Amino acid sequence: MISRAFASLTDMLSCCHHLVDKNEGHFYALKGKEPNEELMNLSKKRVTVLSINKLSVPELAEERHLIILQLQA
Repeated sequence: MISRAFASLTDMLSCCHHLVDKNEGHFYALKGKEPNEELMNLSKKRVTVLSINKLSVPELAEERHLIILQLQA
């Protein structure tokens, strides 16, 4: 599942967890600055942060990050 400007990571997972295969599915969330507080809140959930990738968008000075998550079975 891919999300951009949808909600916090916690809200996204709460609303959409049923849309992703728990064994092989991933959530891809495009965020601005690295969402450290949101990521800390995920430690209480059954979620694994697979990667945090800083993106370089041409002609855009603001930060962008791709967060890849997987639900724990």
